[in-house]
Amino acid sequence: MAKTSFSEIVVNLFNEDEEITLNEMYHSLSTNKDIELRGSTLKHRIRSTLYGLKKSGKIKRVSDGTYKKL
Repeated sequence: MAKTSFSEIVVNLFNEDEEITLNEMYHSLSTNKDIELRGSTLKHRIRSTLYGLKKSGKIKRVSDGTYKKL
């Protein structure tokens, strides 16, 4: 079975809810047993992934800390 990339895991969160806040992502990913990152490292990876998804046009920022799938 192929390992799911971190960005795919984040995109899957948007498949469940089209609009999601950073706090919801932090909570959801910090409790995900497939992710070994914790604390500030996890938060940095989430923000970095969101930046990449935003730059590629897959999501947009709708307000402070809230993102929406396009």
